[in-house]
Amino acid sequence: MFVACHLFLVGAPEVFEHAWSVEADTGYAEKFQHLKWLAAVVLLLVLALTRRAAVYLAWAAIFLYFLVDDATSIHETQGGRLAVEFGLERVQQIYAAWFPAFYLRPQDFGELAVALFAAAAIAFALILCWPRNGAVRERLVAKRLVAWLALFAFFAVGFDMLHIMAMDPVTTFTPAFYWLGVIEDGGEMLCASLLVGGLALELARASRRSGARSPNSVAGLKPCSR
Repeated sequence: MFVACHLFLVGAPEVFEHAWSVEADTGYAEKFQHLKWLAAVVLLLVLALTRRAAVYLAWAAIFLYFLVDDATSIHETQGGRLAVEFGLERVQQIYAAWFPAFYLRPQDFGELAVALFAAAAIAFALILCWPRNGAVRERLVAKRLVAWLALFAFFAVGFDMLHIMAMDPVTTFTPAFYWLGVIEDGGEMLCASLLVGGLALELARASRRSGARSPNSVAGLKPCSR
């Protein structure tokens, strides 16, 4: 819906300000995206309690980071700081000499560094909390969420870089810049919707099984371990 509103209502010069733009940080689409991240966190916390599995707490922490990053632009602000503190302008100049047709700013190299750091932290958390062999359902859900992360990174990182490469250094806007922005943000929104829908279905499944479980079952979170 938001992508359709963007295409019909938003012109290229106002993609960062129009309330119905999928690229506007204070637009309706971005606010709805925040609600989806929050919903994912809540669903995972309830799953942790329903299935008594601590691995869902790790996933909840990951999506809480996504929410905070979206709301406060962590990767943009920290990427800009890294660009200044580590002199990434020199890196950008070397890159531009080799790939003049694919524009990137020093800020973008800083954002890539932040994304790599976040990816390493997520990988460490998942390795630490990967479900044990006997936790069949938790392992299946974890594998699906890892696949989801890969799809989300395809849009959030891959198309983000393509989006910047399509920018005109002087005028900013080009047709490719406009459409790649739509694909990037539209893809992220689609991923978030699939995430919330999938977690809601998983919680419904867990609730049915929990209702059929013996009342004498032992309470307590299953530890994160292999």
